[in-house]
Parts: sequence; structure tokens; C-alpha cells
Amino acid sequence: MCAFLGDILPEKVRWPKVLWVLISLVLYGCLINALGFLIVTLLLMAFLLRFIEPQPWKSVIGWTLVGSLGSYLVFEVWMKLRLPKGFLGI
Repeated sequence: MCAFLGDILPEKVRWPKVLWVLISLVLYGCLINALGFLIVTLLLMAFLLRFIEPQPWKSVIGWTLVGSLGSYLVFEVWMKLRLPKGFLGI
């Protein structure tokens, strides 16, 4: 079993980054009802793109807007699913 995992997992796993991703996903789940899908998704993507795998701010802003708005349009508009709106109603 261990030899099998050794073949799949890279030699150096960056455990602090893995922990930060897990923490951010737990916070995402806790905050989505209070702040709403769009805001929390934008914050999560910005955190992951800027701090987990550092990207330039221009890319971070572009991809967070495209990813957040794109997923909102797919799920809320196209598929007509009800996403959490948060206290701002967006």
C-alpha cells in the first residue's frame, strides 16, 4: 500500500499549503450563507490564486471575476439553482 502511494504522491508535498486550502474551504462553507455565494466565491478564488499559488494581481482580479461571475451565471441563471444570497442580497 505504501509503495503504491509513493508512486502517486510527489516526493515533496507542501503540507502548509494543503492545510491553508482545507481551512479556506471550511471557511467558505461557513460563510456562504452569511455573505452569499458570489462574494465568498470571489474571496476564495482570490485567496487561492494570490496566496496559495502566487499570481500577479492583474491575473488574480481577472480570474476571480471570470470564475465567480461565470459560475454564478451557470448555476443561478442557466440552471436556475438558488444560491445563497447573503445579507446583501447578491
